[in-house]
Amino acid sequence: MEFPRILKHLQNNYLEVSGTFSPLFMTLFVYMTPFDVATKLFELFIIDGELVLIRVLLKMIELKQK
Repeated sequence: MEFPRILKHLQNNYLEVSGTFSPLFMTLFVYMTPFDVATKLFELFIIDGELVLIRVLLKMIELKQK
């Protein structure tokens, strides 16, 4: 997945892409989701690691981009 418009937006607003995937952001990402979704994400995180959270986040960006 590529998001050139979103990357450009982040750069224009002086936001670091690496900061988007910081542990603090990941914690807030899970905290802001409904409990049942957060529970499932946590289970997947335990099984597959942080890549699951990044994939979910990228899918959400893709859906919101449209």
